[in-house]
Amino acid sequence: MDEAVALLARVDYELHELRDPVHGDFLVVRETAAYKRCWGTYYLRAGSYRDVVVEVPHPRHDRYTPDFGVEALHRCEASVLLVAGTHRYANGRPREGWEPPSDMARNPRSLFQAVHERLSTASTDVLQYHGFVEDGYPDVVLSNGSARPHERLHRVAKRMRAAGVRAEVFDGRNWPSVGATKNPQARYTRRIGGRFYHMEHQPEVRDDVTLRTAMVEAVAAELG
Repeated sequence: MDEAVALLARVDYELHELRDPVHGDFLVVRETAAYKRCWGTYYLRAGSYRDVVVEVPHPRHDRYTPDFGVEALHRCEASVLLVAGTHRYANGRPREGWEPPSDMARNPRSLFQAVHERLSTASTDVLQYHGFVEDGYPDVVLSNGSARPHERLHRVAKRMRAAGVRAEVFDGRNWPSVGATKNPQARYTRRIGGRFYHMEHQPEVRDDVTLRTAMVEAVAAELG
């Protein structure tokens, strides 16, 4: 522990122990001063856990996705929660041939990506929470970032529909704007044989605490 604290201090980060009588103990890696490096905050479960990684790449842009992330961390007994440390457009909006490095769901060379790679294996289920606004689209769109979604995405969508929302799965044709085909975490997870769940939620779902819980429950029930 002392070695970790010393190493983190060199990059202006600190390590804290978080004791939760309900959900268990966690190690929290965070900046010593807010908005200095903006590399994100990482919550690692200290006790027994399942091989599930939860990610929130746009906490300041996609409203209520941090709430999704925390609930999924607890409900799925995940090993870690990764929360990005900056607004996705802090370096400007994307343009042809260029993606802002502040967007963790586009930047393949970020610390967020490095932590993702370090903690993901071929047996890992990676849950990544997003929000979007798009007329004519379903309430929720699920994807693994490719035109070949894994079967669990279809089963999760079915559970979400049973909870009262319209949930669909990106298959390379439908709902292309939220297909996550440029997402580096999705690409890495597929490459090593893991399962990636890119989950986009319309405002009507994100703004309703009951529906947010139901969406997390749908994923947790499928993971078993």
